[in-house]
Amino acid sequence: MKSFVISFLTTIVISAVMFVLFATSIIDISKIFPDNIFNNDSEENIVVLPNMLNLTADEAQQAVAEFDLKMMLEEEVTDKVQPGVIIKQFPLPGFKVLKGDAVKLTISKRDEDFEDDEFDDEDMFDEPGMDIVIETAITMPDLEELELNEAVIKLNDIGIDNITKDFESSDNAKKGYIIKYSPDFGEEIDNVDGVRLLISEGPSIKYATVPNLYNKSLTKAKQLIKNANLKVGKVTKVTDIDKGFDRIISQSIAKGKKVKQGTVINITLNGESEGDEW
Repeated sequence: MKSFVISFLTTIVISAVMFVLFATSIIDISKIFPDNIFNNDSEENIVVLPNMLNLTADEAQQAVAEFDLKMMLEEEVTDKVQPGVIIKQFPLPGFKVLKGDAVKLTISKRDEDFEDDEFDDEDMFDEPGMDIVIETAITMPDLEELELNEAVIKLNDIGIDNITKDFESSDNAKKGYIIKYSPDFGEEIDNVDGVRLLISEGPSIKYATVPNLYNKSLTKAKQLIKNANLKVGKVTKVTDIDKGFDRIISQSIAKGKKVKQGTVINITLNGESEGDEW
């Protein structure tokens, strides 16, 4: 009998405590029993979470408001994406929640140590199809003793087509070959200032004045021709009694005329008897 009384009293106490807990909503009975026991319209309160990744904070706020949700926003420092973009979402897109529930969103934040222009530069290089171009200095190649066309090709190959060409006679460089160039070998160059080439026209043409050979002996005439850097040509012997014998009476090029050095001078010698050419 005693144990029965104890059990009965215990049941009454527990029932009273549970009644107080439910009545004061300390225990939410709707969380214990299925929704449809207390609310026949529970399906209308269920929301399938949309994907809010990559949205801005304002766009995300509009999305949660549209679905009658609450937004919990926190920031995370990252330099991989633009600041102010949603990079994390909990619960994940596609999960079901009740209207009025909170969605935790993480928004990207830029480190305060980053300068604005530094971030912009990084974004610029990250754009598809853009390459970082590092310009390297161009140095003058060695063009010594190259033929003109070879030198031009060598300059074109390194991006130089602004080439000025000057010509000058030279006894040391073959015709059409580089005598000298500017800037010098190894110096930095660019296509704005360009390159200047001095090209050989071949040996310079030197001139000599034809000496007066008239009435000179053959020996003297030959010496005069040689001294003028000219060459002795044919010596024709004739007989003219009106003129002195063993003397030059004519020359193939008139005295005083300017001719190229090495030009041949033919002469006529007056002798006592005509004979073959000397």
